[in-house]
Amino acid sequence: AMAPNTPPDSPNTPPDGPVTPPDGPVTPPDGPAPLSPRTGDGKRKPRKARTQPFQQGDLISGTVTRLAARGGAEAELNGVAVRCPGGVPGDRGVFRVTHVGRNAAFARLHELHEAGPGRVEPDCDVVHRCGGCPWQMASVETQREARQESLRLVLASLTDAATEWRPWQEADDRYGYRTRGLMMARHLKGDLRLGFYAPGSTDLVPAEGCA
Repeated sequence: AMAPNTPPDSPNTPPDGPVTPPDGPVTPPDGPAPLSPRTGDGKRKPRKARTQPFQQGDLISGTVTRLAARGGAEAELNGVAVRCPGGVPGDRGVFRVTHVGRNAAFARLHELHEAGPGRVEPDCDVVHRCGGCPWQMASVETQREARQESLRLVLASLTDAATEWRPWQEADDRYGYRTRGLMMARHLKGDLRLGFYAPGSTDLVPAEGCA
């Protein structure tokens, strides 16, 4: 006889307990459902920092390879691309490493041994401290070539050998042609000044005549 207050067997449970296939748990034909693509256990895999062949403060010989949208230019130091504000393609000399980050490194030209063919003397008095116009050391022709190459790379999937590239349109004057500019404002010594941040900082460099 059934003991008092003992419920009958659940309709979904066989009398002898749950059924287990003879060959073990059922596995989908394509294998177990994948977990996180990062680690396999569902946890986020920590990013590994790049190992750079130099450290901050090192002096290394190298060459500026190209103008870059970020950082002004790129130089190759010990086989590694390094952002180099103020550099011009073809510059050769000694560079001082100023910062080594997780994904990028920065350097400044410490000694210029041979200037690139497109290097010119900028007219701006604060260009070496200001971060607003990092290509001023490059000639108009060098800047134009860099912009054209950047445009071709962006449109590479939409163009072919038959694409017609029209002449580049540019301002007549190298300076003072802008009609607007995105500048920072700050009170300095009681005066409201406009300018740009120094590279890699929030220090305002007052700049006039930029627009």
